[in-house]
Amino acid sequence: MNLARAIPLTLAASMLVTACAVPGQAPVERPSPDSPDTVALATGLNDAGYRVFHAAVAGSNEDVVLSPLSIGLAFGMLDVGATDNLAAQLEELFGYPVEGEARWSAFNTLEQLLVQEGEPATEEQSATPTLRIANRAFQDTGFEPVEGYNELIETWFGAGMENLALRAEPEKSRVTINAWVEERTSGLIPNLLPEGALNEESAMVLVNTLYMKATWLTPFEDYATEDADFTFLDGTTASVPLMHEGQFNGRAYAGDGYAAIDLPYSGDDISMLVIAPDAGEYAAIEAQLSADFVAEIDGKLKDQPVDFYLPRFESTADLDLRKVIEDQLGFTGIFKVTELGGIHPDAYVDAALHSAKIIVDEEGTEAAAATAIMVGTTSAPPEPDLVIRVDRPFLYVIRDHETGAVLFVGRVLDPRA
Repeated sequence: MNLARAIPLTLAASMLVTACAVPGQAPVERPSPDSPDTVALATGLNDAGYRVFHAAVAGSNEDVVLSPLSIGLAFGMLDVGATDNLAAQLEELFGYPVEGEARWSAFNTLEQLLVQEGEPATEEQSATPTLRIANRAFQDTGFEPVEGYNELIETWFGAGMENLALRAEPEKSRVTINAWVEERTSGLIPNLLPEGALNEESAMVLVNTLYMKATWLTPFEDYATEDADFTFLDGTTASVPLMHEGQFNGRAYAGDGYAAIDLPYSGDDISMLVIAPDAGEYAAIEAQLSADFVAEIDGKLKDQPVDFYLPRFESTADLDLRKVIEDQLGFTGIFKVTELGGIHPDAYVDAALHSAKIIVDEEGTEAAAATAIMVGTTSAPPEPDLVIRVDRPFLYVIRDHETGAVLFVGRVLDPRA
């Protein structure tokens, strides 16, 4: 089974299949991207990510960007220690396909397939993207988790353990954790944990980071970027830098209330799918954004020359995942319940935070995301026929075409933000 056919909705990050496990684990057999458990896991994480996206944008007039993959990996580490109804709620939210070590092995394989260190272009090959994933558990010096938990998350998630005085010195510990995140996201996420995130009940913080940097397979020329009007949802306009490629040869489609184009990054395994709703259709199209809708769009895309315009933009978003998951998605059995027996008999999930940032320009895309779960205790070619001018609010999905993993999903209502 080919993963790209099995999950045609994937997000974008070329992946290097390595012969080594995630850092912290002994070498293992080279993973296969055709593993049905890995396919099903990626599908479940993607679906949960779209649900979180819709909850995050509900009632908001702001740009949103988030990483389904980062959120899924952080909660995967939590799942290792979850019991009773909490474990059942995580399984329902993320659609886990298998149990126990088979599940954690699927997480491990997914990470191995995605991670790669980009290489510059040579005469023989084009540049390849960089995709880095890091997991870590920060533990209070006085907290002793159940025997075996630390070893399990190190084996399956490559998560090292670091002891900090979370309770005695919460501010100092917060600064230390944020510095770790900032370093692993190349400075894009400097303040994952805000002031007050840690307290006297904080026992452990599970952290995932995701960093991606990729150049377009066909970069935009700087000289072609010009200021042009961008029309907002309320009908007002403002001048923004609009990148332009008059002869973009790619997979595109226009009809059914939107235009869509798939923009490959160099290396050709990762791409950004841009969905530009027609005037007056934004809300209806955004409401459809899902794995099935992206798969439907994929089926309509066809190779053709396109006269293409896209704003240069930068978006940042911070999400309180407890509010999203508990209040908006209705999963009331994940937070503040002592059902983490695999970590500690008195442990509970106190909070979960997610931050993401994306920068899109003429050369390509740089993006990062981080998720923290706080655990407490009681802590001259022919003229193109198709013109796609993205000069109004739009949606985007960055996907990996080998694993089906959605790396980032977002919307841009105001590219000036």
